[in-house]
Amino acid sequence: MSHVRAQLRACVRDALRAAFDAGELAVPSREAVAASRAFPADPPAVAVYALDEESGWESADPGAAPRLVRRLRLAVEAAAAADAGADDALDALCAQIERALAQDLTMGGRLALPAELAATEVELADDANPPLALATLTYLMEWRSDAARPEEAG
Repeated sequence: MSHVRAQLRACVRDALRAAFDAGELAVPSREAVAASRAFPADPPAVAVYALDEESGWESADPGAAPRLVRRLRLAVEAAAAADAGADDALDALCAQIERALAQDLTMGGRLALPAELAATEVELADDANPPLALATLTYLMEWRSDAARPEEAG
């Protein structure tokens, strides 16, 4: 079994693929996007990746099993063609992403609290080839795990 972070990324990717018509949306890996600063498919496309994770002890009780509270910032980066309709295209894409993820905010019961859309950043990547309009939706996800079992949430 993989780390809960990997499970959450997969859960988000699966939700996005299910929400869009087959072939309508490319969901490349972070590595593929970062390698070329471009999405390896024609827009629209979405990349899903972890930004960072904070963790701390759930309890200071020395008699309790060591458990961590983990807080992940997960990015869903949407790309649209940087043309005259880019803002509207990004907003429509973001709306579809938000609807898809709202269907299961606990990500299959893995999260202790519902995932929270914390921020959306919009930018023009004119250094990309071709230029892209990008929106990065940042979700906050919190779960608990035994320190010795990072692949299990609960």
